[in-house]
Amino acid sequence: MLKRYLLLICCASLFAFNSCFAWNSTGHMMIAQIAYDNLTAVTKNKVGALLNQPLNFPSADSKALRLQSTESLDNFLLASVWPDAIKKDNWENPKEKVIYAALHILNVNTDITDREDCSHPQTSWIEKTKDSIADQYAKKTGDVVSGIESSIKTLQTSNESETNKGVALRHLIHLVGDIHQPYHLSDFTFKYFYLFSVKTYGANYITTPEITIPNYEPDSDKPSKHKKIYNWHALWDAGVGIYENIPDPAKIEEWNNDWSPKNRAKYLAYVKQQADSIKESVCQVDTMCQQKALYQVKEINQSTSTYVSATDWAANGSEEGCKLLDPDTYGFTLREPSIIELSKLKLKILQQYLEVKPSNDFDVDGYKQSVEETVKMYIITAGHKLADLLNAIYDPDNTTFEYNKYLEEIEENSDIYPLAQYIQSLL
Repeated sequence: MLKRYLLLICCASLFAFNSCFAWNSTGHMMIAQIAYDNLTAVTKNKVGALLNQPLNFPSADSKALRLQSTESLDNFLLASVWPDAIKKDNWENPKEKVIYAALHILNVNTDITDREDCSHPQTSWIEKTKDSIADQYAKKTGDVVSGIESSIKTLQTSNESETNKGVALRHLIHLVGDIHQPYHLSDFTFKYFYLFSVKTYGANYITTPEITIPNYEPDSDKPSKHKKIYNWHALWDAGVGIYENIPDPAKIEEWNNDWSPKNRAKYLAYVKQQADSIKESVCQVDTMCQQKALYQVKEINQSTSTYVSATDWAANGSEEGCKLLDPDTYGFTLREPSIIELSKLKLKILQQYLEVKPSNDFDVDGYKQSVEETVKMYIITAGHKLADLLNAIYDPDNTTFEYNKYLEEIEENSDIYPLAQYIQSLL
């Protein structure tokens, strides 16, 4: 009976996890802005031509068609939230919708019951990541690493349709952002009474005190609104509050209410201003940001003896996500129900108590301050890596050796399918 209820909780949690939006719309657009600023002229022209074509996917009446503009930069920024927008559409095959949603995450399992040392796990983070990719494929569900590599394969394949390439490009822009949000890569578990595991599903089940993130209001005469969040994953989706939220264009009600042509220009100008502000505070000059992004890649590769890859990025993000949940630093506890509560065996009781919670003295503001530079670096790094990938695809003479090598491996690997074929293999 207990297992039955736990299974129901897990299924409900997985659905919620697949519905989350990494970095929210503001963060994704900032990553896209940084990437666009570092594209070569050749790449901008080729990417712009592809994004300028209306995309009737997943259907001719897709709500995501609204994310279209006559300006190449606007299209690039709006493309960064398009894969979230199609989650709202009606799909002919509901299972296909679920698989596309799963491309946003990778559940790298990490048991932190005994306060495992994140720097020295029993199994290396690279091996953990590879095992998780294989496990998700075996379960006929997608993952963010495979989503990135299949999207690249699509853009490399000359006989892929323009629709398939348009879908793949939009996913690549978005998923490079997702893979740099640590809690899209980690599934932390706690052993409860040392009998069964409590999953946190990307830290969605780690509750926080109520945290208020201000929304950006383009009209100063209107009262400012706020977004309230209550869990660890949502805190990181909001960039731990280092920037204000703009209305999410992936949500049709917010598009209709807020994204007028006048407001659109103001929102995108705010994204540009925030992206430039982060670069200025962390990098001083843009070339320094690029060097830091590449250095992070090389630092990872010292222990893996490989070149840059999405697997490296996921392994690094999972490790960092573990460190950023360090209970010795941030004080986590698991509230255990009483025997009487446990004996009731009701789903409501289990949902209420089988949650990992910060201790009462958890310092939210202190945590936000301590990880602010880390959040900024993730956003900057994601933007530069996205630019390097796109330049390697469309203008290979003007990119780094590491990215050209990675793309050669994807192109030559027959086990990596173009995105549409990869999705079909999971149906």
